[in-house]
Amino acid sequence: MSSEGLRSTHSAPGSTGRGWPRIVDFSTHFSGPMASRALVHLGADVVKVENPRGGDGNRQVGNPFAGASDVHYALNAGTRSMTLDRRSAAWPLVVDALTRWADVVIVGARPEDARKRGLDAETLLAIDPGLVYCSVTGYGDDGPWSAMPAHGLQPDVMAGLVEIEWHDGMPRVPASYQAHGTALAGLWAALGIQAALLRRLRGEPGQVVSVSIWEAALSWMWREAQAGLNDLPSRPAFQAMGSRYRMYACSDGRVLLVCPIERKYWERFVDLVGLPESYRASGSWERGADYGAGRDDETAVIAASLATRPAYEWETLFAEAGIPAAMVRTVREAVDTDHARHLGVSTTVPLPRDSYALPLSPVAVVPVDGAHPGTEVMARRRRERGAGLTAAPELGADTVGVLTELGLHDLAAELAAAQSHRAN
Repeated sequence: MSSEGLRSTHSAPGSTGRGWPRIVDFSTHFSGPMASRALVHLGADVVKVENPRGGDGNRQVGNPFAGASDVHYALNAGTRSMTLDRRSAAWPLVVDALTRWADVVIVGARPEDARKRGLDAETLLAIDPGLVYCSVTGYGDDGPWSAMPAHGLQPDVMAGLVEIEWHDGMPRVPASYQAHGTALAGLWAALGIQAALLRRLRGEPGQVVSVSIWEAALSWMWREAQAGLNDLPSRPAFQAMGSRYRMYACSDGRVLLVCPIERKYWERFVDLVGLPESYRASGSWERGADYGAGRDDETAVIAASLATRPAYEWETLFAEAGIPAAMVRTVREAVDTDHARHLGVSTTVPLPRDSYALPLSPVAVVPVDGAHPGTEVMARRRRERGAGLTAAPELGADTVGVLTELGLHDLAAELAAAQSHRAN
């Protein structure tokens, strides 16, 4: 069946039943799906086009969970899944129809791979000149590194994010390090997509959004990059800043970060911790802050005082006094705090026989009808931002429905018949 007449009207928000914008995601692994995840949490309708043999890759990465993986359930909640073999005769027809239906297409591949699949910007924009096309690559759409594979930590290493630890004469990645570029590329892609959609709503033509994992990793180090580009000194490492901006051990073995570097905080800190009175006047405030650099004697005195109480007690006392300080927590501890529950940083998504908790994007967009509804209403609406989010789909669960929505009824009926035959 021809897809003629299925051209997307690129309609305004609220004009479709499922959500806006309408996004077709051909990407795999982390970066493209991170963009889709962010946009789904903001109300987008995302159709993931997956390989029928195993899906997008995230279904097998991470901890086994509910027949797939926890990574799949975290990244793909709220999306729809259709399977399509790029080697099948139907591939060009369905890609054409999806492109005409979509407001946005996300492709995560090296430029030559995108061209081989008929998913390059030139091909899809020829189908629909009003499309927002988002390309997520390892190292960019062109340039000396553009054809290189990008795998997890690799762009981070090439961007200067990863410090080397030595153990028994062998270099290794620090145990707590997690790749930054792969996730950040997805977030930058989502931001670029939103900017492109805004331009299009203002009457501009189709847009191409280009993001690379390597550039996203490099952008995370913007301060060091700025220093390097201008031949300036590097920013001091946190552990070298001084006695007033560092971690200390407390009586319960937990660790506390203190940072009373402004004069008003330092004077309160001296009184609360019980430091010598002479310390109140000790400081250089011409530039607004004193980190206590080079004051090793001061470090020892602060350490002895903070070692007299548990970290959580100090944290409470400092909070009440308005002094910046915090007990060091793990991520698991952070998501289990009263503050996390108050803000609604996660939601519970139902499964057929169970449910699972899902971390949400850290942004809430709350519509205001007329006057500001007040702090309590805003807080409740923020906590409810995950309401209605559906579980990550089973592989290909929405193929027939999407094909029908695209107007490819013959292909949908053929697939439905084949599925029924296999079930019997």
